[in-house]
Amino acid sequence: MSVKRKYNDCSGVQEDFRYLIENYNQPIVFKNVLNWHILSWRLQDWKNVLKNEIIKYRVGKWTYTENPQWDNKTEIRSSTFNEFLEIDDIENWGYCDYKHLVEHFKDVDEIQNCISWKSVGFPEYTAKESTIWFGTKGAHTPCHKDTYGYNLVAQIYGRKRWLLFPPNQNLQPTRIPYEESSIFSKLNFFSPNKSKFNDLNNCKMIILEPGDVLFVPHNWWHYVENLEFAISVNTWLKSPVYDDEKQFDEAIVQFIIGRFCKEIGEPQKKILINPSTDMKLLEEQMGLNNSLQILDVCRRKIALKSKKKVEKINENIDCNHILEKYSEEIVLLKDLDVKDFDEFLTSQSARFVSSTTVGEEENSDGNDDFLFKSLLPPPPAIICICLRMKNDDLSFFQKIQTICVSNTFNYLFHGKAPGKLTPLSLNH
Repeated sequence: MSVKRKYNDCSGVQEDFRYLIENYNQPIVFKNVLNWHILSWRLQDWKNVLKNEIIKYRVGKWTYTENPQWDNKTEIRSSTFNEFLEIDDIENWGYCDYKHLVEHFKDVDEIQNCISWKSVGFPEYTAKESTIWFGTKGAHTPCHKDTYGYNLVAQIYGRKRWLLFPPNQNLQPTRIPYEESSIFSKLNFFSPNKSKFNDLNNCKMIILEPGDVLFVPHNWWHYVENLEFAISVNTWLKSPVYDDEKQFDEAIVQFIIGRFCKEIGEPQKKILINPSTDMKLLEEQMGLNNSLQILDVCRRKIALKSKKKVEKINENIDCNHILEKYSEEIVLLKDLDVKDFDEFLTSQSARFVSSTTVGEEENSDGNDDFLFKSLLPPPPAIICICLRMKNDDLSFFQKIQTICVSNTFNYLFHGKAPGKLTPLSLNH
């Protein structure tokens, strides 16, 4: 009979897990490595602890929609936790998502004092660096990828399905709606139209059970849906290799979004900006000088790393020995074959009586991009960034051009080929 390891007290195990997370670029699941007491709570325990807490959450529809049910297409409600549990999950789903524990449930010591990521190698991450998510059956996050860091997700209560795709998969990226540090996919996994999923492969699927910890590598696409009422806690780990470059990219995106916001009305802003984005903060940061300061800080960090010859992570570098050593605690995720992925899409679609319900019309925003075409910032606005950086490295200027043309505009206008755009000239 095997003896369960005491992960919180075993520094060697923690070091191995940390090394694996920082150097492995495939999603994995850790089994039975947490000793958080909230894992033993029944639903009644959650009711007793959170019954008087007022929470804000999104309410979506159990219906077919052509496009994903973006945050700005869902209704925002506030109620107590117990009232939240009474949501009719036949017609609606409710999701209290992305709640930072440093701001929410601050006085609930049973939760605050419990959460530590020490057992997976990160003792410096606690409730202060974590967020909590809970929702009814059907509550989901549209497919997206996070531009910063790595993601660790602990399943606390109920079951949650995850679909994961590697960064190089074309999931039709878009920056409408805009959310800082998130790039969304136009593909709708909640009520999929199978004709739009041609040639999509390398999908990994996992249903997380209470006690599981999922590691999502940097830049991996993921779609998440509750199979029943479920609670999870996550933290984003900083990546010293990638984050500065990604913040540089995001600063340019934010500058362009800011230019749009200064010129458009409230109806257009509701389409462009996700409700989770702090508009006041965005407006404060949208100025050119602020953007330039962020870009300059990131440029200096990137240049310093280049001098130190920091190498990017190679695939599966020196990790096989750790995977073999902890084969009972670590689950590797396999790709779904074509048949299984097709069956998943079929089962998702079959939940809805018709693919032409009222929900399609209500949530259709296929033509939203026409609102922004005339507001494209002129090339001089971008060239101004290059000139103000006071950097003689032409390759650095070219990097800005590449980001603006190949990524930012591409995402803003729903994945249209960057080749259709006129390249910016640096001869000014």
